[in-house]
Formats: sequence, C-alpha cells, structure tokens
Amino acid sequence: GGGPGNSGGPGGDFATRVMNNDKNNDGKVTRDELPEPMQRIFEQADQNQDGAIDKTEAEQMAARLRQGGGRPGFGGPGGQPPGDAPQRPRPQGDGGDVPARPRPDQ
Repeated sequence: GGGPGNSGGPGGDFATRVMNNDKNNDGKVTRDELPEPMQRIFEQADQNQDGAIDKTEAEQMAARLRQGGGRPGFGGPGGQPPGDAPQRPRPQGDGGDVPARPRPDQ
C-alpha cells in the first residue's frame, strides 16, 4: 500500500494532514496550530469563518484541491508552488568553466 501522504494526487490526504495539527485535540485546527506553509490556505478552508478548520471544512478543501480549485502543490516538495519565484536564465555552462579573471596584483 501507499505510505503517508501517498493518496493519489493534489489535495489527496489534505484533511488528514490538517487535522493532524489539532494540538489541543478539540476537533478543529486554528491558524496558530497550522505550520506556516499551510497558514496561507486558512481563509479558503475556514468556510464558516469561525477562526478554525473542522474536519468537514478540511474534507471540503481537500475536494476543491483535487478538482483544481485550490493551490495544488503548497507545502509539497520545496514548500512552494511552481512559479512563485522567478527564475533567471542561466548563462551557458554553470559558471565553473569561466576562466578566473586575472587580479591586478599578479
């Protein structure tokens, strides 16, 4: 079988990951209980705006992520959705094949 986090696509095990952060075991997760990379989806997930995400809200958010309605990839490898950081084109080579510039004192 698949291991943790291996549930078949974006949003797959989102509800479980959110609810695993319920540090005080009250059945809901507040923004303070979430790790920082997950905090940015808090408003989207907290549908009734009570300041906490319950299991139903987490499951609804997982369904939206599976349908592509959320931001898939958050908190995944690298912790950053693709496209957030602009990439500059690299010069030919990796810089290791550029000869050293002669210093004036040589």
